[in-house]
Amino acid sequence: MGRPAGKDRIEVDEGLYIYLRDGPNWQVYFKLVGEKTAFRKSLGTKNVEKAKQLARQEYDDAAFRKRAGKSIKKIKFDYLAQDYLAGLTGGTLSYHRDTYNRHLRSYFTKHVPDVSELAPAHISDYLQYRRSKKGRGGDGPTNDTLNRESVVLRGLIKHAVRKGHLSKDAAPELPLLKSTGSRRPAFSRDELAELLKRARERVDETNNQATKRTRQLLYDWIVVMANSGMRPEESLKLTWADIHLTSDPPYIHIPKSKSKWRQVRNTFPQNDAVEQLRELKTRLAQQLSDNGKKLKPDDPVFAAKRGDDLTSIKSFKTAFNSLLDACSFSREKSDGALSPESLRHTYATIRLEEGTDQNRLADNMGTSAKMIQKHYGHIVLGDFHHELTKTRDQATPSSVSDSRIDELIEKFGKYEKGTSDQVTDGIRKQVLKEWIERDGREPDPTAPGDLEIFEGLVGLKMRELGLEEFYELPDDLPDSLPD
Repeated sequence: MGRPAGKDRIEVDEGLYIYLRDGPNWQVYFKLVGEKTAFRKSLGTKNVEKAKQLARQEYDDAAFRKRAGKSIKKIKFDYLAQDYLAGLTGGTLSYHRDTYNRHLRSYFTKHVPDVSELAPAHISDYLQYRRSKKGRGGDGPTNDTLNRESVVLRGLIKHAVRKGHLSKDAAPELPLLKSTGSRRPAFSRDELAELLKRARERVDETNNQATKRTRQLLYDWIVVMANSGMRPEESLKLTWADIHLTSDPPYIHIPKSKSKWRQVRNTFPQNDAVEQLRELKTRLAQQLSDNGKKLKPDDPVFAAKRGDDLTSIKSFKTAFNSLLDACSFSREKSDGALSPESLRHTYATIRLEEGTDQNRLADNMGTSAKMIQKHYGHIVLGDFHHELTKTRDQATPSSVSDSRIDELIEKFGKYEKGTSDQVTDGIRKQVLKEWIERDGREPDPTAPGDLEIFEGLVGLKMRELGLEEFYELPDDLPDSLPD
């Protein structure tokens, strides 16, 4: 069973030892049958008889825990967290460490002294505790915030299972909470027009040249942001090497960010943004020329003049909020307060209202079609509303009767996944009509390949309309369509 190294080793019982190592306190050592590693722990006492008593308690407790399917050694939650965080790097480490220290630590170190005792009740109690913590605005966290933070807690639980501190069967699952705020605050077209008008007026209202330059730069930035859909942090990292105004069409190169989810891309701005960038470049070049310098490719695009050089603007937030205060409309919206990020949402809203394809818009904004649907689906569904609700006298004449289509839908089975049955069944009926009119025959759900092809066509149609998030292929469908 092995013996510990160290001086003054005493065998308390068979295979159970106490010994002295580096300090004055006795240590306990034993190895249970079936365990890969031995149990070692300081007993916190110099007294031999007390150390023997504590050693037997540790042995009995470990044996009981093993029979119960738990880790033989109590693992404190904070120990688990530090071990977990030690394996992370970069932005992932920063987010997980901050979330743990700000929210998880205070609850779990108090209520879960032993990781092996973690239970579903702790998860539900934690969510109640977390909701009771109010932010600066006096409101608790949204479900979206809790879902993001749950990524950290889920990582800790998985780490506990990997390390053997928690059995896989006993590991509690975290619920995915229903999104509470998928829409994002954006300026209306009238509000955007007023915002730009007041921004221009404020440039002319001051005689202080430094303030005038700052307000002019804010105006430049707003025009570019509202006509390109960039994230604020992306725009502030741009250099003139990233701006390709002479290309056909002009584009902005968005470099790789620290986030592993955001890839390098080229974004194609609206003409107003292109013209504003040209004006800004000319103005900065003139300012530098007055001091005998030239604008360089690696100079920041949105920059303040400091002496003879240009330095990057770190944030427009303060200046932007001051401008909002000078406007007549309220910055508070039903879906949140207006912020610099709202310019990106305004761009997305206007582009969708103008009929831009969701997939192309997602590529241009550096996001996914799924996120476009999630945050701006109210606009997209509005655009397709007439297609999904039009009556027979509005529709293209069809040789297939509605009653026959209803009969076929019953054969193929109604869509029963999710909450968008009505939308999806409307698409399924449309696909059936197109099938019959194209092939001159009715599909047969019992015929080899017909069901697979039908469901595949439905999926393609949903994707074509940008509604793929509303549709999920049946679980029993083959992985590929027949040749």
